[in-house]
Amino acid sequence: MAVRTYSIEREDPGGKAQGERDIERTLPGGKEEQEEVKRVKKPKQGTVTLSAKDLRQLKEEVTEKAVGTASLLYLVSMKDEFGWGFDECEKVFLRATRYAKYLDNHLAKMKDLADSLEKDTGIKVKYWR
Repeated sequence: MAVRTYSIEREDPGGKAQGERDIERTLPGGKEEQEEVKRVKKPKQGTVTLSAKDLRQLKEEVTEKAVGTASLLYLVSMKDEFGWGFDECEKVFLRATRYAKYLDNHLAKMKDLADSLEKDTGIKVKYWR
């Protein structure tokens, strides 16, 4: 099994490191699992050609599903951890939607958001560095 580690560092406002938290996720990677995956794979059907319109629509559908999944996970976590109700969760969801529009319209980059988070909280998100 392969393990992927995501790290979140936190610094206090004075710049001193307060420690690092690792989040580990186990990925399939053992020989037995790879063989199992190969057995259930569908045979290749050849090259698929999509028009620009169809590709754009597919990208939007995939993005919508990914954002919906991430939003659900974070909103449920905030509800459980902080006891948030509808109003608080709605505010966070609307704010996240606004930031997503900034990204879509190229008004901001993920690195900009990561830098803002680090500046205000001391949390470093390594993935966006």
